[in-house]
Amino acid sequence: MNRLARSALGLRLFGLSVFTAALFGCMPGTLIESAQDQTGAAIPAGSYWVVETDAGLDLFQMPAYRGDAGKWQTLIGLPNWYTRDGLYSHDAAGNWTLEIDGAETDLDSLLQVWDPRPPTS
Repeated sequence: MNRLARSALGLRLFGLSVFTAALFGCMPGTLIESAQDQTGAAIPAGSYWVVETDAGLDLFQMPAYRGDAGKWQTLIGLPNWYTRDGLYSHDAAGNWTLEIDGAETDLDSLLQVWDPRPPTS
């Protein structure tokens, strides 16, 4: 396949990803294998919007600084710490704490008022 054809294919795939994100509201995330009792040790500490799916959980890492887009990850299976959809904090020791119940707000509304720190250089 020549370079021009590979470039065109790459642009089409990128366009499809952007279209999918616009249609469904998120970009595909990193898949993280999980057993029922795992805390998600591979997941860095921070604040996460957590939503239950058929496969397990989708976690959106909230922006850490202004200009950060955040990041989606998928956790296979339901871990013991999960109780319901909402905003969770995850500390360096692997503990998860529900901060805001998903019944009180949604991710879009939360992002409207989320005020992360300014970026550092």
